[in-house]
Amino acid sequence: MKKLYFLFLFCCASANSTITPEILLPAGSNQKQFQINTIGENSPIQYIQQNSSCNDAKYKNFYVPAEGTNSVDELSPGKIPFAQWFCLYATDIYEDGYGPGLAEGVSYSKTKSLWIKKKNKKTDISPAYLNTPYKPIDLYNISSPNSKGFAIISRNILISDRELSKNSPVKKIIYFCMIRDTEALCGVGSLVHNINGQEIDFTPYALKSLESMEIGIH
Repeated sequence: MKKLYFLFLFCCASANSTITPEILLPAGSNQKQFQINTIGENSPIQYIQQNSSCNDAKYKNFYVPAEGTNSVDELSPGKIPFAQWFCLYATDIYEDGYGPGLAEGVSYSKTKSLWIKKKNKKTDISPAYLNTPYKPIDLYNISSPNSKGFAIISRNILISDRELSKNSPVKKIIYFCMIRDTEALCGVGSLVHNINGQEIDFTPYALKSLESMEIGIH
């Protein structure tokens, strides 16, 4: 019954794309300057599948203009803020959430029709986080043209997180899931990158990319 409820709830996701709380691209950015990236079996980013329903997902990868220039060439494919993709079953995300096992997690509220923060039980927190100072997460609810989901922004960084970025120290991590029908396209990535000596926070760009996500487009 739970599966049927969520299938009905999300099968007709609104075409009105939104991010809650609202977030805008930084001043000087141009929303019309982007490249279309496709997620699939041949994606250059690590892609793990429980099923193949997420194949051919597409999203806008917004360019970061170089400071003091009109260049839009600073955002190369190696600088996109996503490091791993996972095609999972939506029912698993509704039941268990998605994230690294922090002191806070997310759960879906049927009454509010939103993803909300929750405090995790100590037994649900990954041991690596138990002895480190905790920094509260930021949670965003996201609606894209044909999917809905959430993004978690975390500043709780472990040594093992260094693999998310080969060229820049990992300072902020995004965990997300976008859900369409019975499939959930989830992922993780590092949000702070060094471009030509400038430290760029990709948080607004990553969230806007998720807002543009279209899953199962052929």
